[in-house]
Amino acid sequence: PSFLDSLNETDSSMPSILSLTLPPKDLWDDLSKEREKIELLKVECEALIEKFILTKRDLEITRKNLSPINNTIYILSIGLLLTVIYPLHFMPMAVNKLPSIGLSFKTISSNLFSLKGGLLVLLTITIESIFLYFLVIIRSLKGKYNISINSIEKSWLNIGYYSKYFH
Repeated sequence: PSFLDSLNETDSSMPSILSLTLPPKDLWDDLSKEREKIELLKVECEALIEKFILTKRDLEITRKNLSPINNTIYILSIGLLLTVIYPLHFMPMAVNKLPSIGLSFKTISSNLFSLKGGLLVLLTITIESIFLYFLVIIRSLKGKYNISINSIEKSWLNIGYYSKYFH
């Protein structure tokens, strides 16, 4: 009996050396190439996730930066009435004469329905309309930023959702 036959006869619970199959010739090379491809895809996915995170953060910052602009427009619209329109209704004023301030209906209506009052109302409506236009644009932008921020799904930020091989 040969040495191999003696091995097979001694322990029948162990597989025979002759029955072991060797892996195909290039299997390990192919597996290494596949592993490299998976790792490359994982790196690309991580870069994409980082871009999503940065984009979401930038959108949130930009949306928050619209609030001071909004508040400035409100202040300017009130300031226009108090510091420009109201003082202009005293013009022209006689020299060495104090302006007369009255809250009666006759005084208000005579100032409002005069040529000067009509032009001041027209100026007020024009400038306040421009302010209103900017407020509408800002509100629209905030809505668009909210839609953009909410469109970045949480699953896009988790590497595990991209492939079962990424953990």
